[in-house]
Amino acid sequence: MFQKIKALFRDFFSFIDASRQSPLAFKWTWVSLLGVILASWLLFLWRDVWPLTLLFDNVFVYFPIYLVHEFSHRIAWGLTHSQTISLWAGPMAEALLPAVLLWLCWRIPGGRWPSVLVWYYWAGCWYSTARYCADARAMSLHLTSSDMVSSSGPGTPGDWYYMLKPLGLLEWDSLFASLFYFAAAVCMVLAFYCL
Repeated sequence: MFQKIKALFRDFFSFIDASRQSPLAFKWTWVSLLGVILASWLLFLWRDVWPLTLLFDNVFVYFPIYLVHEFSHRIAWGLTHSQTISLWAGPMAEALLPAVLLWLCWRIPGGRWPSVLVWYYWAGCWYSTARYCADARAMSLHLTSSDMVSSSGPGTPGDWYYMLKPLGLLEWDSLFASLFYFAAAVCMVLAFYCL
């Protein structure tokens, strides 16, 4: 039984990382693992310090994230005409596209190097998601609609308001945002560690 489970995990990791280029294949020591966790924690705590915010939130990262997010809303609406699916499509595409890109990087020889950029991009995605999730109740951010032309000022509910409220989780927006901020910090540290 143990051998079958071990073989299943081996096949799964071979599918994800055929060339053994991902952090899953790194030779982790307790020092390197502790260093990544500590660096991620410090980056999480200092996420609002001005020079560090430029790592996560700059035009080179934010603009592609914005395009993926808004086009996903439009594409989902065009395919399904479902308000709920269209609403969830933006944040889900924002989070899943980098995962697919990482998988593609790990499937090609030498893909470890472009995966550094994808880790960096994914950190920006989580940071953006966290910022908008944290604003679900506060509604203080300026938002654009999925037509990418019209905008609305503070006081307008965003995606995360409409996603969390029906689930009864609106009061938990800060907790979810903290988890997303920590995911951003981990991805950023892994981007530098993969170098």
